[in-house]
Amino acid sequence: RVFGIDKYKRLRDNASIFISEIKGKIKEFSGAILDLDVKNRELEEKKKELLGLTREHLKINEEFKKADEAVKQKMKDFEDLEEKSKVFDKIKRDIEICEINLKHVIEASEENSSKIKNLEDNIKKLQSEIGDIKELNKTDIDKKNSEVKNVENFLIEIRNKLQELKTRKFDSENLINRVISLDICPVCKQNVDKNHKHNITDEEKTKIMRLEAEINSLEAKKKELEKQFENFRLEYEKLINERNEFELNKFKSENLESKKKELEHSIKFKDKLKKDLNELNRIKIELNNNLE
Repeated sequence: RVFGIDKYKRLRDNASIFISEIKGKIKEFSGAILDLDVKNRELEEKKKELLGLTREHLKINEEFKKADEAVKQKMKDFEDLEEKSKVFDKIKRDIEICEINLKHVIEASEENSSKIKNLEDNIKKLQSEIGDIKELNKTDIDKKNSEVKNVENFLIEIRNKLQELKTRKFDSENLINRVISLDICPVCKQNVDKNHKHNITDEEKTKIMRLEAEINSLEAKKKELEKQFENFRLEYEKLINERNEFELNKFKSENLESKKKELEHSIKFKDKLKKDLNELNRIKIELNNNLE
């Protein structure tokens, strides 16, 4: 069906229907045309309203953009502030670390200065104590020691010999006393003849005289050897003292060289500490400036 026309009905009927439909459409269009001005005015108003809304929308969009940019700027400012806060905190930590290092360097510098003064004092003392002492020949010391021991051994022999002679003298004197007081022989039980007593006494007296001569000779020899022994002993002790003094002098000389090297190292370390101190002060000033 088209416009209600049934192609199977008669043409007339279909034409009437068509005409009727056409008339209805004409009336409908006529009604629409009658309020066309009103519609046009409404259209113009709608256009104006739309234009106003469009402008309002554009204004709102512009304000939104501005607000959005302001928010973004605030976020950026906040991020910048946060970053600056981090930098600020880091600078503060670096300053604290720098101050701790400064304290350690100052303490090390003071300790090193005290060490330098002590070393200088020790070096002066050692220089005043060290003399020009020649090293002794070990053979001379051994030779003198051998002389001391030889004399000492000889003295021991003489003292033993003297003791033996004095004992023999004592025995002879004792024998004379016993013979003089003896009247009857204890072995044969007979009277002891005076001539026999006299012979024994003379013999023992002669022996005593010979013993006393030997004793006196050995006593003189002993005194001479004791004097010689004392001289050798003193000479040996002097050599030992000189050797000990040389060893001590050598030790002090080695110690002096060691102290000099230690002083040289401490002075270099002092220069290094001074550079470190200057560098740390420079860093601290730079950090404080950055903090401001």
